[in-house]
Amino acid sequence: KLVTRRSKAFRPAKHNVLVDAREHFTAARVLSTGYLRPRKRRLIYLFISKESLDRALDLANSLFSQIEDAGYRVAFPPLGAFGRPSVDERIGGGRDRGGYDSWSPDRPTVAYVGAIALGLTIFELSTSIEVTYANGKYVPTSELSPSKRRLSDHTWTSQRDVPTGELCLRATSPYVGVTWEKQWREEKQGDLEKQLQDIVAELESSAPTIAALREEAERQAEIQRREWAAQEEKWRREAEERRHAQNVSESRAELFQIIEAWGIAKRTEEFFADIEQAI
Repeated sequence: KLVTRRSKAFRPAKHNVLVDAREHFTAARVLSTGYLRPRKRRLIYLFISKESLDRALDLANSLFSQIEDAGYRVAFPPLGAFGRPSVDERIGGGRDRGGYDSWSPDRPTVAYVGAIALGLTIFELSTSIEVTYANGKYVPTSELSPSKRRLSDHTWTSQRDVPTGELCLRATSPYVGVTWEKQWREEKQGDLEKQLQDIVAELESSAPTIAALREEAERQAEIQRREWAAQEEKWRREAEERRHAQNVSESRAELFQIIEAWGIAKRTEEFFADIEQAI
């Protein structure tokens, strides 16, 4: 399929999915982990600290612009059209936190490579450090001198995940039943900006893979739908047979009751006939 590429001369200064994003993230509530949780839900999928916000938005703008330069499109899909996997920003991963102290928009940010959609997320990696509770707040233990620790009467230490400043770009399949994910992580700040051209090429080359996975998922879903329909039909026939058997049983019982009542009536009639004849 031929793709119409866009000249950089026609590239807008800010991509339209990023309009007002900076304002909403700047006004966002800061979670206990240091990440931002904006009130508005129709926003680019960022999970970021305030310190890394500007760089993440600039990265997103450059990425989206290069995707559209290549002849594709980045947009917000209709609400409910696609799924959006949650983010685990921890470098080493860990136990599922069930969305605690996290944030996600109401819909993914999607790159359309031809007819195939890919969900795009930018998040800041976190690492676990030891923190000390001192004077009413948690402070990295490495920042406290031994003398400061002794000055506080109530201190204890624990492990907390904190933002590192390094970014990660994640591409995922937004289709139900299709599991596919690719991540590009920074080893040091600024790594991703240098890889954008290669990343766009990888997104383009991944579209056929996702299309094949989607086709297989739809085929499996159709098989399951037919199996479910056959099972429902089987249950319907069995229920119909049970109802028929119950009706036959009830009719037979009713017939026996009629026969018994008829027998009683005949015996009563014969009794009175005998009496009448005797008289």
